[in-house]
Amino acid sequence: MNTLTNKKILPEHQDGLIAVTAVGRRGTRPELVAQKLGAGVIAPALSNVLGYLLRRSHNAFQSYWMNTFYSPLRPITSVQAGMMVVIGATPGLTQTELAKIMNVEGPTLMQSIDRLEQNGFLTREPRVGDRRSNSLKLSTAGIDMLENINDFLPDRDAALLSDLTDREIAQLAKILTKIAVRAHASSAGVAATNAASRKRSSARA
Repeated sequence: MNTLTNKKILPEHQDGLIAVTAVGRRGTRPELVAQKLGAGVIAPALSNVLGYLLRRSHNAFQSYWMNTFYSPLRPITSVQAGMMVVIGATPGLTQTELAKIMNVEGPTLMQSIDRLEQNGFLTREPRVGDRRSNSLKLSTAGIDMLENINDFLPDRDAALLSDLTDREIAQLAKILTKIAVRAHASSAGVAATNAASRKRSSARA
């Protein structure tokens, strides 16, 4: 039997995973670190790629939500929960206003609103003075569900951010807010530039 006596992390990686050398009495053999440490490993080649790190962090929050909150009795995705938090804080929002706040496309927003309404958590009422838009409000069941959501969010953060101090968490929130604001401004600028370019191309055609 080959008893492992030492392990060391090697700089190379295979298929995006760090390689580990397990040194035993009969020699060495490479193993994928995922077999030892699970899927939470970050490959050295990606350790400074911020987009990748943000995506991995986002996926962790999404997975935690689906594995601990989402259920047949609480059929709410994290995106839908965010919408409910916003609507609960500002009842009467229109779908257009909510789409801007959530930074989601119209079809995606409509899917979530339809599902929330079908599950009895949301109501749409004709907006006074504007028949073309609806005001969004939480139903009684929606208000009760929002209480569950608000109770759950601190527990989720405590579980996933337990390695951070309160000061680091505050700094992280500030940094992520800056990134979101800059990303929105950059996307708007690119969209405006592309629209202007298409307009010039049409004019020359």
